[in-house]
Amino acid sequence: MTMHFRLRALLTPLLCMGLAAATVISPRADDEQDQEREQEQEQARVRESPRFVTPSRAEQALTASPERASQMWPGEWAEGSADHRQAVAALEHHPAPPLTVDRWLTEEPPDLEGSQTVLVFAVVWQPRQVELLRDLRIQIMRRADRGAQMVLIHPDEGVSDLEALLQGNLADVAVGIDSSHALREAYLVDSFPDFYLIGTDGQVLCADVANEHIIEALDAALGGWVPWETEGTDEESGGEGETP
Repeated sequence: MTMHFRLRALLTPLLCMGLAAATVISPRADDEQDQEREQEQEQARVRESPRFVTPSRAEQALTASPERASQMWPGEWAEGSADHRQAVAALEHHPAPPLTVDRWLTEEPPDLEGSQTVLVFAVVWQPRQVELLRDLRIQIMRRADRGAQMVLIHPDEGVSDLEALLQGNLADVAVGIDSSHALREAYLVDSFPDFYLIGTDGQVLCADVANEHIIEALDAALGGWVPWETEGTDEESGGEGETP
């Protein structure tokens, strides 16, 4: 009997401590569950954000108007020194140099007629450029119904398993291998990556567009922008008011 009372006296404080601990821990457990739910909801939002959406051909809202492009090009949208800009400007408003490369990883070379083409000179041995190209591909595929396409020219220097790497990251993109650098020289490419915009008639619209503005330039062109067709030129005015 004495032993029973001793055990009871010993266990009662422990039970009380356990109940008290449960009372303290329970709100903490609820907080942790709330945090887990918030994390799951945040992850779901991230997965549903445009960056993680599977590329589709659904039309994408254009990010720049022809009017804005007229104000920004060449200016902030162009890349390169004054001498370089003067050199590449000679390519604009002329038929794009033929896309003659050593080989195409696609079955046929791309057709430039009828599409707004983003021509990219880039390398894939730099992870940052691979990520940039993947993101660019997604953006351009979303504009495919408007007539946009992407063509990548790669120098093929010192990259093992190049085809697997490119096709794994750039499905549906025409990829040409320019081992001789002949095409690079024809377009006066001075760095990687370099971006060129070719219009539906096969003429170079913009040569060497800054990386961060190529989609804006593309969108403006999809909206009808042609850099050398501006309103209010002397040619358009026809010399109104002059005496015959």
